[in-house]
Amino acid sequence: MSLAIKPVERADESWILTFLATAHLATSDLTGSSFGDFRIAWDGDQRIGVAGLECHGPTGLLRSVAVKDTRRGTGVGRQLVRALEAHARECGVERLFLLTDTARVFFARLGYHALTRNQVPASIQGSPEFATLCPASCTSMAKWIARSTRHVLFLCTGNSARSILAEAIFNHLASQNSPVQALSAGSHPRSAVHPLALEILAENHVPTDGLYAKSWDGFDAPDAPRIDVVITLCDQAAAEPCPLWPGQPVRAHWGLPDPASELGTDDARRRAFRETFEVLHRRISRLAALPLQALAPSELRLCLKESGEV
Repeated sequence: MSLAIKPVERADESWILTFLATAHLATSDLTGSSFGDFRIAWDGDQRIGVAGLECHGPTGLLRSVAVKDTRRGTGVGRQLVRALEAHARECGVERLFLLTDTARVFFARLGYHALTRNQVPASIQGSPEFATLCPASCTSMAKWIARSTRHVLFLCTGNSARSILAEAIFNHLASQNSPVQALSAGSHPRSAVHPLALEILAENHVPTDGLYAKSWDGFDAPDAPRIDVVITLCDQAAAEPCPLWPGQPVRAHWGLPDPASELGTDDARRRAFRETFEVLHRRISRLAALPLQALAPSELRLCLKESGEV
């Protein structure tokens, strides 16, 4: 496959409208001027995908991401999103938002995290896609794309309980104006997130869409987010040799018992997950309130230690 991502030309516009309609994506608000911030994926002389951007000052809406059925799973969608992120940065956008009904895991793999609609800025909520065109069942997701964005990576062995809880809590509590985003991974990830982790998060009104268990190996890829802080949550992960991530991330260890190891009654298992949630919520509340992007490594290391002791 000879993949190329190109700006839209006038001859592409009717194809985009037809293709998006076939993919059951909104088109009624698209006009000629809308396509200036769209990109098309080409394989030779064949159009195989499209994605669009709406700029609203420092925020942007990623929309209309669609790839031909026969080309899904080949990296075309990822390349389209990366191209739109680069274009958004050139336009001064610092944070991207999107709505998705069927691609939550795909966008989560690219660093987007779920959030409630009331956490979405008014400028984005007022767009036709958010306001009227997409069904209420769609999940809101966001990602900081500013070059100054800091990323906090929570690690445990299975990435199914403690680190998943931490990722979701941090992104829920983090200031909407602070370019800091949490991620999570495991040295030996489970096949799925523990159902009680999702239950406890939902019980506390923390978004869970897009959460999935993943390996830490993916964070040393060339297009992976730069990791600034690594927090291990289990002794086993802390003792294992980590991948060589770009840069020199500040490291901290917040050892916690694995709630998934509780094998008692259903009430005992839920109590273990609630206790883990409460400890993490207390620590992360303190950490997320700090101006992490402005702290020197020595200051950040001290803040991590102090937060891990509460």
